[in-house]
Amino acid sequence: QNGFRNNATIDQWNAKNSDITVGQYGGNNAALVNQTASDSSVMVRQVGFGNNATANQY
Repeated sequence: QNGFRNNATIDQWNAKNSDITVGQYGGNNAALVNQTASDSSVMVRQVGFGNNATANQY
């Protein structure tokens, strides 16, 4: 996270061989990632201001 007032919440349950990458650049960005999947990956990249991301994998 680079910038100001960025927020990331990541929850991972019983995930096998999983990767999560979150990159935030700018300000007032928010990301929420929930993952319970096996052999899965999530990548969230936010550039700018006021971006929002929600990713759920089951």
